[in-house]
Amino acid sequence: MYYDEEIILRRQLKRRDVLGNLEEGLYIRGELCRFQRKKVLLGAFRIAMPESFIRMPEELSGERYLLSSRPEEIYMSRDTMANLAFSRLGRDAGGDAALAMAAVRELLLKWNGGYELLFERSGEALPGGGALLALRSPGLEEDCFHLGALLSAGGQLLHASFNCPYREREEWERAALMIFESLEGGEICGNET
Repeated sequence: MYYDEEIILRRQLKRRDVLGNLEEGLYIRGELCRFQRKKVLLGAFRIAMPESFIRMPEELSGERYLLSSRPEEIYMSRDTMANLAFSRLGRDAGGDAALAMAAVRELLLKWNGGYELLFERSGEALPGGGALLALRSPGLEEDCFHLGALLSAGGQLLHASFNCPYREREEWERAALMIFESLEGGEICGNET
């Protein structure tokens, strides 16, 4: 690598890792990615997501997810490499999201020893004191970065997940965490899409 290429690469990494927010946009894959608030799950929630994400077509979601475990709504990048998925879990009964996520973790690791736990978080930074679980999961062609969250807003419990190839984890992880932190309950949604 030439010296000027190394400088350009370092600048891109600094922009990605330090600069930006959901309002102004974030640098992902060396390009500015803009975000907009969208209603999901028939307006039950509002969350920021990349403007470029589109609803995953039914035929593609049928190929990627088993019917029994398919999320209610799935959005994907135009190149299909990253996706966000959402499912309602019902009314929030005031349970402990961290305990629920720990149970999910135990089931995942029990069923598939190939998962690698990257980190877990719970608490104040997440809507409703939610919980996060980040995994590296094996794939047929390449490993996947999976970030799952149990979040609460407007008295409703939501399971949200973000997936991308593991090799793109550094590009997407910060944005995915900010997306989950942006969750709002439907009762405060306006006329936005």
